[in-house]
Amino acid sequence: MALFSRTPKKETASASNTPSGIKLGSDSSSSSSSSSSSSTSTNTNASSSIASGPMSFFSRLTGGGSSSRPVPGHLNASHSSFSSENLPQSQSSIGMLLTNTSQEATSTGYTNSIARTGVIRNDLKDGDDNKSTSSTAPIPAKKTYRETQFERVFDSENIDDTELRELSWRGIPTIYRSKAWQIMLGYAPTNKSRRLGTLTKKRKEYAESIEIYFPTKEGNSSSSSSSSSSANASNGPERTLQEKDILRQILVDLPRTCPDILFFHQKEVQLMMERILYIWSIRHPASEYVQGMNDVLTPLLVVAFQPFVSNGLTTMNQSTDILSLDIASIIKDKNILHNIESDAYWKFSKLLDGVQDHYTFSQPGLQRMVLRLEDLINRHCPKLNEHLAEEGVLYMQFAFRWMNCFLLRELPLICIIRLWDTYFAENRAGFETFHVNVCAVLLITFENELMNKPFQDILMFLQDLPTQDWGEKEMDEMLSQAFILSTLYDGASI
Repeated sequence: MALFSRTPKKETASASNTPSGIKLGSDSSSSSSSSSSSSTSTNTNASSSIASGPMSFFSRLTGGGSSSRPVPGHLNASHSSFSSENLPQSQSSIGMLLTNTSQEATSTGYTNSIARTGVIRNDLKDGDDNKSTSSTAPIPAKKTYRETQFERVFDSENIDDTELRELSWRGIPTIYRSKAWQIMLGYAPTNKSRRLGTLTKKRKEYAESIEIYFPTKEGNSSSSSSSSSSANASNGPERTLQEKDILRQILVDLPRTCPDILFFHQKEVQLMMERILYIWSIRHPASEYVQGMNDVLTPLLVVAFQPFVSNGLTTMNQSTDILSLDIASIIKDKNILHNIESDAYWKFSKLLDGVQDHYTFSQPGLQRMVLRLEDLINRHCPKLNEHLAEEGVLYMQFAFRWMNCFLLRELPLICIIRLWDTYFAENRAGFETFHVNVCAVLLITFENELMNKPFQDILMFLQDLPTQDWGEKEMDEMLSQAFILSTLYDGASI
């Protein structure tokens, strides 16, 4: 399946278009040397664990022929939304994903925003992109080169979809990520004058869905078994046994979602996830709710919150993770919370529309992806594939979860959101085809460790990969390697 074609602009003087010439080098338009040193110092453990994999990976590619697919420009840290100046010391911190790196949080179609002081503001109306009328607004920080590029794209009356995807492939700045995902998913139109009306219409439609499919007195229920029974006794019709089973399974899975991130265990966030998953399941009877969908929702919900959470809270210590804050105390306006929930729902629906057969009976989409991963490893790393076969390891035993949850249980959330920038830029092929290449790179990265392990140790290792400290450096390397695999093997028959 042909993937999205890109011919990136020349941003470095030493960019190379051949696999053997790929280097994660510095960028002349920004102070990447300091960014690189910061990134290296904060990812020592992760870099040591991945070093043997990527080096051997590239050495195997140097003898290959020329590729008909152009290699993207340098995947430099200074060109991504994870530049070292915007991250805390720990690269695994997720909190900065919810911060605005250069200016006040804004979003087309939203009626409110939060100032960098943490105070909700009502002077930014729909369509006022990045304009402020408040005399107390802080002076915005200097924009980076990539932020300037995205600003130029979004200032256009009609966004160039091709250019947006080319820019997004290498990472999206935090302040533009929510809008970019909306447009690349097809939820928001590229025409600026039509965007507000479309978002308003879709949010109204979701509000009506809550009244129809989630008929409680206050439009919600609590994520507990007791509240479920009380919801059925509300002013809405009695749920069927099938609907009760769906809700019961959702309520069982929600407490297990990202157990180490407090953000997802706050009451307001749990209610949002409960309604989104339940309404989507009722409206899609062919698949209904499947375990793992709760994980897929988490990056979408985090990004939906991004335009409304600031990074200048004076009551916060710099090391405090913003995801640990009480969302209800920061965003008190129910209309804002509804808009966030609605946007997360529609992005969730658009994403699953492209991978619907992952969740239907017998899940043919997931089986197809696992088979393709096995074929890819057999072609590129025959020794590793042979070792797994000799030990009796079936790819379905570890790769099924990789495909079902898109590595959400294998990588930190900060890495997943960066990956999804590229996946959305790849259009529908991102989650269907390109994701298999990323999984292959993940397996190849730990080839040396796996070659010395027996059956049981292999499965235990693959189910608990040492990726907790991974960050921008590892993601850029994985994506560049996955891109090379796509040029070599995409379109090849299994």
